[in-house]
Amino acid sequence: QILRRSDAHRERKLKLELQKGKLESQLEYERSKDLDSPVNELESQIEQQRKRKEVITQRKENLVTKKKESKEALEKLESEHSAMDKEYETLEKEFGKSKKLLQRKHDQIGDLKKAISDAQNVIEQISSSKKELLVECKVEQIELPFLDDEEVEQEVEMETIRDSDTPMEDANGTGEQKEDELIGMNRRLDFSQLSRKLRDMRSADARKKTDSVFLDEHKKIASQIEALAPNLRATEHMDDVQHRVQ
Repeated sequence: QILRRSDAHRERKLKLELQKGKLESQLEYERSKDLDSPVNELESQIEQQRKRKEVITQRKENLVTKKKESKEALEKLESEHSAMDKEYETLEKEFGKSKKLLQRKHDQIGDLKKAISDAQNVIEQISSSKKELLVECKVEQIELPFLDDEEVEQEVEMETIRDSDTPMEDANGTGEQKEDELIGMNRRLDFSQLSRKLRDMRSADARKKTDSVFLDEHKKIASQIEALAPNLRATEHMDDVQHRVQ
């Protein structure tokens, strides 16, 4: 029994030594393994992930900031757009008023041009009537009271547009200009001998009535002169006879 125990003890010891050898071999094998590299690699990966997380966090913060700034910029743009809309409406109203005012100015200019044209026509008619009267007075040898040359106002000469086929005027002027000088077309008449009522007459109807009165008076005087004509011829015949007798 003691031997049996001894064998069992020896066998158990052998097994333990074998197991110990295996464990030592395994321990040596495990010790021979490079365990730092995986750890270092894991640490490196962890560090990379941490840095990446920081980058992502920073980008997120930047995006949040940009979003906030974009929102503020959008609100500012919307406010400016609203202000521009109001300003545009104001400018559009002002433009409408200016356009209407410009149209009124154009209408006024058109009315003024028409008034100037009408006035020019009236001036030409008056000038034509004046010339006819001056020619008639010259033919009838009616002496008109003109102001002295020193009192004649210097009139502004107006350039007259002529067609290209109009002949050139000579240095002495045209025949019409000479005729105007002869009858005193450019001289001022002296109306001081007329009554104030006649000088201050402005109405066309009043002038027509006055012209009618003067024409009637002129006809009466002309009739009286014609009635006296035979007596005048007799007087002239008597003077001729007396001259022959002498």
